[in-house]
Amino acid sequence: MTGNQEHGPLAWMAKNRIASNVLILILVIGGVVGLGTGIKQEVFPEVELEQIVVTIPYPGASPAEVEQAIVLAVESAVQGVDGVKDVRSVAAEGSATVIVQLLIGSDTRQAFSDVESLVGRISSFPADAERPNIRLISTRRQLISIVVYGDAGETTLHAVANHARDALLRDKRITSVDLSGVRPLEINVEVPQTNLRKHGLTLPGIAQRIRDTSVELPGGALQTDSGELLLRTAERRDEGPEFADIVVLSRPDGSRVRVRDIAQVKDGFRDNHQKATFNGKPAAMINVFRVGDQTPLEIAAAVKDHVTQLKRRLPNGIWLGRCSAPSSAPRRCDSNADETRCAPTCVYCSKRDVPSTTCND
Repeated sequence: MTGNQEHGPLAWMAKNRIASNVLILILVIGGVVGLGTGIKQEVFPEVELEQIVVTIPYPGASPAEVEQAIVLAVESAVQGVDGVKDVRSVAAEGSATVIVQLLIGSDTRQAFSDVESLVGRISSFPADAERPNIRLISTRRQLISIVVYGDAGETTLHAVANHARDALLRDKRITSVDLSGVRPLEINVEVPQTNLRKHGLTLPGIAQRIRDTSVELPGGALQTDSGELLLRTAERRDEGPEFADIVVLSRPDGSRVRVRDIAQVKDGFRDNHQKATFNGKPAAMINVFRVGDQTPLEIAAAVKDHVTQLKRRLPNGIWLGRCSAPSSAPRRCDSNADETRCAPTCVYCSKRDVPSTTCND
């Protein structure tokens, strides 16, 4: 050996084996302690997107009408907000989307409040335009997904998936859960033209009557000797039969015409060309996300416990699988006796240009 090699760090550790072993032991213990207490656990890096998205539905309008009536007004209102870097817009058939890109390091909460206030003060929107939906884009860290699938109708799968989601949210270890692969619920009220003529009604009038009688509003407070009573109008309706009981016409002789007398009320799903299948069977996805300082291992353990319990209460012909390999890419799930493991492909599809898309393994 040369002199340099004999006096190097490796030579010293070779001559002082006890000291080197103690040093390695200290490093290992420090790493274990730091892993359990001080190191933040992430599946993917946490990224904050500094964007505000304004979406305004305008049913029946062409892209040109959407641009003139909505997009230009929103762009003009939000251009002067502090921290705005760029404003991009999309005028599509029946809706407008405005994306406000903020400068790096700007106060996103204050900018969101300013945009919300400015858009809310725009009075030139068409009467048929719906209420603006304004949201601050943020990234949620998806950790695990559950697949509900089987030989059942869409209504049954939706109910089972909703029940499973509610059970997960009741666990204090789990904060954020949502559904995918299922269409949003929708109640359809179909009124024949002959019934409109017979009773002298119009579709906008019926829609306004349904809208006015399906509200839940505070009514103030009433002071009494025994204390304060809070008043509230509780007329929220969530199912078809509740809407069918709404009175749309009251005659001088006291007779009433209800929605069920002139229309067919159907509980169904929104027609948005979405479909998900697993092993050739209809499916729904329950996605669990990490929020704040929650750790992936903690949430994964909680979900595994619930999957075991939910499997015992499933209706006949419906099965449950657990996707245990998070990925930012679409996934396909392959099942075995105990759980469903995910490999990178697809489980849920949505295509506007195709009537329906099926993802099989």
